[in-house]
Amino acid sequence: MITSSQGSYREIVDCCGTSFQQSEESIRSCHYLLLDFSTPQLRFETNLPEMLEKEYRHREQFQGQFLVVIGNTEEDEWSKRCSQRIMETILSQLKNYFSQQDSSFMMKQAGNAASEMQVGSASSRLSRVLESCDLALREETDREGLNRPLSAVVTLVHLEWPYMNVVHAGDSRCYVHRHLRIRQLTKDHTVAQKMVEEGILSPDQAKTSRWKNALYNVLGGEGKPVQLEVKHHRQLSGDTILCCTEGLLGSFSESEIAAILRQGNSAEECCRLFHQAAEKKESAENFSLIVARLQRNVARRAGKERDRNRGSSFLQSLSAEKNAEEPNRSKDSSSFQASNP
Repeated sequence: MITSSQGSYREIVDCCGTSFQQSEESIRSCHYLLLDFSTPQLRFETNLPEMLEKEYRHREQFQGQFLVVIGNTEEDEWSKRCSQRIMETILSQLKNYFSQQDSSFMMKQAGNAASEMQVGSASSRLSRVLESCDLALREETDREGLNRPLSAVVTLVHLEWPYMNVVHAGDSRCYVHRHLRIRQLTKDHTVAQKMVEEGILSPDQAKTSRWKNALYNVLGGEGKPVQLEVKHHRQLSGDTILCCTEGLLGSFSESEIAAILRQGNSAEECCRLFHQAAEKKESAENFSLIVARLQRNVARRAGKERDRNRGSSFLQSLSAEKNAEEPNRSKDSSSFQASNP
């Protein structure tokens, strides 16, 4: 469990990631990266062994949690290389991302208008991180002289209470589970989804369409640079954030996903339940996911309640003192009037 604190705000963020591999022979085509900067030591979690061999330092200006899920468009020996290049680029770009984020907490305290400006600026900077990843994959393709480009779908989320910034390309997804309901925050960049938007297909038809996995927007693809989807949202205590690759949706329906998120008492338990459920399904696909749960801080709420009770007791004591003084004041006033007819 991770405790994230900023100024007088204090929220408990419980994060965990996992991945499911259909068989030992299959090449894993999806990866995840979880970074948490709210602890004294950087928490670094990934299912890509090559990244664990490197050392990364915690920088004081880095804040919050970063959730990254990557789905490679091809299942071959280059899938790991592609994910590794993306992760390395994200890590190298974080310094630039945070160096421009001056006095974020003071901006949040300045009012809603200032807060929205700050969050919008952060979303734009976060998009530049993935634009750098897009460029890195294109350069790698040229350098290696590959017949087809290195390409991947990516969802990158930065949690910094009370906001979350989401940058996305492809058909990996970000969900929020709130008040027993699940809502998709990202849009699939597939031909089938575009046909739904144009009224050619219904959402149900898109799920079985032959175009459901046909991507028109990815990192490192052929042709024009990636067109990133950038959004920001306000977090609420009790929210559960889920980032996942497309394979999770190929294995479970959204109602099944929501049921597992409700069943798990922690992020780690949710990950374990997804893994166990996938093992029981013969048709389960490879997937990677990260669960982040913003838990209500019971101690903080109890402290507020104590403060309210203390304030109420203080006001009651003042009221009692005032009532006790009223008879004396009336008596003094009568005496004064009697002595001055």
